[in-house]
Amino acid sequence: MLKPSKLTYVARIFSQGQAHRLGWRTLELTDATYDGKTVWLLAESRTINTLELAESLYVAKTTLEPVHRVVHTADQDITTRYTRDSIVTTFEGDSGGGVRVAMKNERNLVGNIYWLEPLLASAPLAPDWKGSATTVFVGPHDQAHVVMNLWVTGQDSLLVPDGTYDCWTLTLQVGETQEHLWIRKSDRVLLKMDTPVAGIAAAKVELLLAQGQTPKS
Repeated sequence: MLKPSKLTYVARIFSQGQAHRLGWRTLELTDATYDGKTVWLLAESRTINTLELAESLYVAKTTLEPVHRVVHTADQDITTRYTRDSIVTTFEGDSGGGVRVAMKNERNLVGNIYWLEPLLASAPLAPDWKGSATTVFVGPHDQAHVVMNLWVTGQDSLLVPDGTYDCWTLTLQVGETQEHLWIRKSDRVLLKMDTPVAGIAAAKVELLLAQGQTPKS
């Protein structure tokens, strides 16, 4: 069952046996109102060195379908509005300003990859569990459906700043990229995620739950 939450992660890059901190990532799920209706608002923000990225996704509470999405980068703002029949995206800024793209909407799409994280709280994780979801990539000049496949690979005990916890380990495959996740068994919170760095052998970006993110029992 979904419930409001706020989690902060430390982002680090590992390459050639060295670890370097990149910055912070925050994921917050709150109650909100959009177009006069009560919705979920999932806000994801990253501070990487001096660069700030932010994304807000509004999701209908009854159907869990996306209704509105806003992405803010250093040089561009992207706004997507979902209706029953269409997905309309506008691009404003240095790259692609004034471009408007429309495509057909479909049932059971998710708004972005980050929406998978709160959904894991109600997923029946167990050995051999598998799941999938589809989102859409919309650029100024091309669009594509993106299938995200997720499956349990095992179990592990993971040390984070707040302690050691029993986890499910999962693999998330998006295209040719595989990310590895550690999900705490007690509350299905993402504790750690490893993502390979394209073009750099054996390099990865790690997100690790920061200190003070676990409620006191």
